[in-house]
Amino acid sequence: MRTGIVSTVNETARTVRVTYPDNDDLVSGELPVIGPTMIGLEAVDLPSVGEWVLVGCPNNGSDGFCLGVIPRGGP
Repeated sequence: MRTGIVSTVNETARTVRVTYPDNDDLVSGELPVIGPTMIGLEAVDLPSVGEWVLVGCPNNGSDGFCLGVIPRGGP
């Protein structure tokens, strides 16, 4: 698991690219977003540019998937 900041959003493909400030601002490839995110009773379909997200990275590689927005900003 990693945290990072959304740098781009592809609404059609439902993917995001994420910048990892803790790793020299490395930018991920396109990561699929897993399902809608719920904040309270409101559904937020995709993260927005600039939001902190939680990313699952199997095998600690650059590929993975976006699990959703981290409420109230970064870690």
